[in-house]
Amino acid sequence: MDIEIRQANLVDITGLMDLVRACILKMQSQGIEQWDDIYPDPGTIQRDIDDGAAFVVRIAGVVAGMATLNEHQSPEYADVSWRFSGRPAVIHRLMVAPEAEGKGVARALMRFLETRAESIGCNCIRIDVFVKNPRAVRFYELSSYQLAGHVRFRKGNFYCYEKILGTAG
Repeated sequence: MDIEIRQANLVDITGLMDLVRACILKMQSQGIEQWDDIYPDPGTIQRDIDDGAAFVVRIAGVVAGMATLNEHQSPEYADVSWRFSGRPAVIHRLMVAPEAEGKGVARALMRFLETRAESIGCNCIRIDVFVKNPRAVRFYELSSYQLAGHVRFRKGNFYCYEKILGTAG
């Protein structure tokens, strides 16, 4: 299977919003009320693209996933006891199309994002994960992310994970 990962552009917006809707429906069917029509919304995805921070995964030309990577930390992150200092990158809105789950899309995307973060001079990655999304929690733990604390957003409690990159730290 040929997985392509690249920076998203305006041509991708329709496919990305279809992906968001599919992921929301899948999570809701599993009792995970993490996302809704308020977030992530088209304006958020549009800003990610405009900022050059959105990355799209395609398999055979079809959108199979996306994530945003930037250095924006939510204000709530200030209360977390992060282990690593330096310049963190932050992953937001990582999602995989339900029909592409189990095909290595998330692993490939994480490797891409970690390499990208290092290439822009970041020495660790931070991410928050909805506590009621056990599959996502397990994925980050299996990807060597370490629990650093908790934050609370509109939808409830989120674990905060981080991972040191390369040989820094």
